[in-house]
Amino acid sequence: MKKQLLIFLTASLLLHFGHCEGQTSKGSFLIGGSVSIQNTDTEVSGVDQETFSLSISPNVSYFPVNNLAIGILFPYSFTNDKTSDNKTTSLRVGPQVRYYFIFSQLGVFVRVGYNFGKINSEGQIFDIVSGGSITDETEGDQTNFNVGFGVSYFINDNVGLEAIISYNRFETDYDEFFSDFIIKTLQLRIGLQFYLSKN
Repeated sequence: MKKQLLIFLTASLLLHFGHCEGQTSKGSFLIGGSVSIQNTDTEVSGVDQETFSLSISPNVSYFPVNNLAIGILFPYSFTNDKTSDNKTTSLRVGPQVRYYFIFSQLGVFVRVGYNFGKINSEGQIFDIVSGGSITDETEGDQTNFNVGFGVSYFINDNVGLEAIISYNRFETDYDEFFSDFIIKTLQLRIGLQFYLSKN
């Protein structure tokens, strides 16, 4: 019985696999974006620290062949340390590639991307001369390599609601004061995509 069920499920998937509904067909465009919101409460040595983060990633891509999308991502992020009122913003741009596996109303995809841009941080730093805190602002360069997978639920022929899990590696190189650093994250994003076909 288990063997028959496995054969049936495999055959069903193969019948649906690669069945393109037009959303990911050659010549189509993909326009949309995703958002991630995070509020973190951390306690270090008895001191509470609350941080709010917002990340928005608009994108536009083209399908040169069925199921393969090549495009550009424009990620923007804002972080506010509510405890110290330190604020950080970044704006980057870079290529992304997606490959879709279509199962009826679901599109499962893998994604890889790389983007680069500027980061700006404003906050309190220790002043050696006065012995107190002063407000300072510094800029730097930031790069991000990301790889992940997602699922897009096709609401209709032109709209997909998606969830993406991705591994991100951020590398930041500040011009002055702050140390350069690398951050690695695992992130869940929710997005909305519009699939525009010439047909």
